[in-house]
Amino acid sequence: MYLQIKKVMPTIQKQQKKKWTPGKVAFERNGTTFDYNSSAWRKDRKAHLSINPLCEICLSKDIYTVATVSDHKDPINQGGDPWAWSNRQALCATCHNQKSGREAHNRFDK
Repeated sequence: MYLQIKKVMPTIQKQQKKKWTPGKVAFERNGTTFDYNSSAWRKDRKAHLSINPLCEICLSKDIYTVATVSDHKDPINQGGDPWAWSNRQALCATCHNQKSGREAHNRFDK
C-alpha cells in the first residue's frame, strides 16, 4: 500500500498598497506650512539641481559627483528660508546624509 503525499506550494501574501500621505512638513508657523512633497517644492528642487548638477562639498575636494539633493544650508526649523536659493546647496546623497547626521547630533548636544 502506497501513501500519497500532496505537495503544497507555499503562498506569498499580497502586500497591501500604501495609501498616499502628504510629505514631511518641515515647519509650521503662523498657519504656513512647508511640504517637501508639494509640486511647488519638487519643481523648484528640479530647477535648482539642473543649474547646480554637481555636489558642492565633493567639488570642493576636486571630486565630481552628481547632486541629487537640494539641501538647505540653514535648516528651515531653525529659521532658514525654504525658497531662497542663497540658502540652498546641491549635494550628493552621501554628503547630505553626513551633514544631516552632524546637524541631528548637534541638536541633541544642547
